Amino acid sequence: MHQHTKTSYHPYLLVAFYLNCLPKNILQIIPRSTRYDWNHRVIQDSFGYDWFFENKDLFHTLEMVAINKKLLKINKAFIRVIPIIRFMKENAAAIRTGRILMKAIVVRHIQKVADAIGVK
Repeated sequence: MHQHTKTSYHPYLLVAFYLNCLPKNILQIIPRSTRYDWNHRVIQDSFGYDWFFENKDLFHTLEMVAINKKLLKINKAFIRVIPIIRFMKENAAAIRTGRILMKAIVVRHIQKVADAIGVK
């Protein structure tokens, strides 16, 4: 008798499924019965649903970013801005004194972000 092992799914895959942004090639691999179960599960009874409901605007934003290529590109650019700001704060004195190397590093990183979102 052949026993099939149950597939375990990564939590982010489930999040992507519920945010409706799971790529079709992955979605097609998941058995139809599993997708049916996920679609028809009463999530209101799930542990943590209250927390999700309190933060549903955050998840709605994630869904919009995930399904919109332009928003995804802009989001990735913003994520790149965080270390630039941190670098500039940590090296503010050196940047103010005009050390060319520091300015060049900051400018190069800002250009990368500008290129990513199409800003001149």
